[in-house]
Amino acid sequence: MGFVIWCWDDPIVKINGETVSIEIGVQGSPELVRGSVRNVETIITLPRGVTAETVSTTNEYFTESVRYLTLPEAESVGIEVVVNCDRVLPVAVRVNGWVMAEGSSAGPLTMEIRAAEYA
Repeated sequence: MGFVIWCWDDPIVKINGETVSIEIGVQGSPELVRGSVRNVETIITLPRGVTAETVSTTNEYFTESVRYLTLPEAESVGIEVVVNCDRVLPVAVRVNGWVMAEGSSAGPLTMEIRAAEYA
């Protein structure tokens, strides 16, 4: 029986002073992932008054960037992950170890975190 290889990189951010690990996994061998994924963009939307900063990125298997948008009408923290890839590959996102979204590099993965968790 075969096994499945996932390549994980993880931007680590602080939201209102709380550390949040956003693990982004792309299914495939390291060679396939490095050769296919152009970059991964993580867009974090924040309600007014919620602060955020990037602590680190790993960039072992693909180049990551993190962008923050403050939306006054937002009631929760939103995370959108866009995997820019030359082929369609399975993608998964975990936040602090919990699987939050699964899909493919064909479209963005989105999830929300209640802002109260980071107040």
